[in-house]
Amino acid sequence: MRLPFYMVPNFFVFMEKLPVLAASSKIDRKALPNVDLDKDVVEAEALAQTETEIKLAKIWAEILQQKTLDIQESFFDLGGHSLMAARLLAKVTSEFGVDLTMRDLFSSPTVYAMARVLDGADRKSPDQNVDLDYEVNTHDIKDNVMDLHLRAFWRSTEYRNRFFRSTILLTGVTGYLGSHLLSRLLTSSQARIVCIVRESSCETVQSRVENTLKKHGLLTKNTKENLNERVRAVAADVALFQFGLSDEHYHFLTYDIDVVIHAAAYVNLIYPYHALHGINVLGTRNVLDFCHTNKVKPLHYISTDAVIPAGLKDVDEDFRVEHVKEKLQDGYGQSKYVAEQLVKLSQLRGLPSIIYRLGNQAASTTAGFWNDQDFTYLLLQSVIHTVSSILQNLKFIF
Repeated sequence: MRLPFYMVPNFFVFMEKLPVLAASSKIDRKALPNVDLDKDVVEAEALAQTETEIKLAKIWAEILQQKTLDIQESFFDLGGHSLMAARLLAKVTSEFGVDLTMRDLFSSPTVYAMARVLDGADRKSPDQNVDLDYEVNTHDIKDNVMDLHLRAFWRSTEYRNRFFRSTILLTGVTGYLGSHLLSRLLTSSQARIVCIVRESSCETVQSRVENTLKKHGLLTKNTKENLNERVRAVAADVALFQFGLSDEHYHFLTYDIDVVIHAAAYVNLIYPYHALHGINVLGTRNVLDFCHTNKVKPLHYISTDAVIPAGLKDVDEDFRVEHVKEKLQDGYGQSKYVAEQLVKLSQLRGLPSIIYRLGNQAASTTAGFWNDQDFTYLLLQSVIHTVSSILQNLKFIF
């Protein structure tokens, strides 16, 4: 006999035993566990099947602090980050006796894929040897600046203080460098600034900009007044086509903006190339496309000295990094190299642009706030804490 469709359960919850009432031996409904449909319920095919998957899923659930998880879901989509990833890999090494790297996790970011690696069925080679020439050629927009647009741009520069009062598109404003760029623009020019800011569930894009300035000690009374009058934050993402904006809004900006400062980047010295590809490479490609669309907009591109392989000597600003790109070993340097080459190709085709290669930034001499995610800052902090701890122990002993 077939059951009517309304009698078929939507999901099953497996329990070792059902709670019953002592008096009647009926199921004690009040004692049944609460079920969170978002966290506790997964489809049958998403459950771990093999012995390796079961053991691995238990480790993942512990690290991610989830009761159940979909073995086809990416570790990073489930809320994992670099610190969790380090703990996960240490646990996996301890449990299975196999050393997996961060690159392996990015290549196999699901329980299902990692189980195949551990079972020896699908071990992928590290992706540090990325074909950088192929990446550059693939993402190159291959678009010459129209002669008419270029002549119109240079003609506009004849007006006095043209860019002092321009409208600037600034990316990366919620980062350490970007917030300082915004602060300087507000105090040393009369420009209007449009900031591309990714949306957050807990605060508006405008408040994200203000809170970042405050965090870095840059929100003075004068800056706040200028912020309200001259800065407009737009909920968008440079890694998305047309920054994720509507056609109308995007094309309005292509006419309204006069200059672009592209400082957005994902800085991580552990992640491989493909983990940083989205914002660092696609983001730069999308910014270049924006600079070419409708009127010409000159680009100030913030690159990094990480595009120069470590250990080289006698390197100046004219050094051809293309000749030594194979020596780049980390994903950050590789992704920024590709992005920088895209800007150079657009330069050759007529786009007015300049590339800045920055190293580590120390604390501002005026605000005095360091980037709390900077490696050098964290290293100095750890040294200070270690020395302090040693001195305290010596004091206790003597």
